[in-house]
Amino acid sequence: VPTAFTLNSLLAARARAAPLPSVISLLRRADGGAPRWPGAPPDAVSWNTALGAAARAGEHALVESLFDEQSARGLADTQAHNVAIRSTLALGNGTAARALLRRMESPDVVTYNTLLDGLARGGGEYGWVLSEMASKRVRPDGYTLCSLLRAQDSVSEALRVWAWGNKQGIRRDARAWHHLVE
Repeated sequence: VPTAFTLNSLLAARARAAPLPSVISLLRRADGGAPRWPGAPPDAVSWNTALGAAARAGEHALVESLFDEQSARGLADTQAHNVAIRSTLALGNGTAARALLRRMESPDVVTYNTLLDGLARGGGEYGWVLSEMASKRVRPDGYTLCSLLRAQDSVSEALRVWAWGNKQGIRRDARAWHHLVE
């Protein structure tokens, strides 16, 4: 009997090599159960694989639909929220992205980095993200620093972010230096 691991392996393989409808078709077939799928039902990893494939294909309406289904089943974990947030920000909807953040039980640094990067690239206000991180005691990392550096419009602003990163104890690697130079 195919396990959830088997299903997830098949979904991942299709996500890499097959068109998106093939991924969604397998997810739906497995979700329907017997007799079309004799194995374990889709788990959070299954849904996340399909969600990620839809996001990579730029199918934002499908991402939203899959995420809503996944949430209704109680399977929307941090990774699913992060993909949904990234997709929402790709559409330029910072308000919806913030609403998704509010629904999360335990956002992590990746969640906040996703928000920072998407808002900064879209020209949106992102200062609240840093305040939220501090209030939730989520430590910024090198990606946080790089996202903030990319968002600055002047050398003085970039240097201010660089100093902030130093105060936060963020390790500044080659990528951070590269973004500072840019």
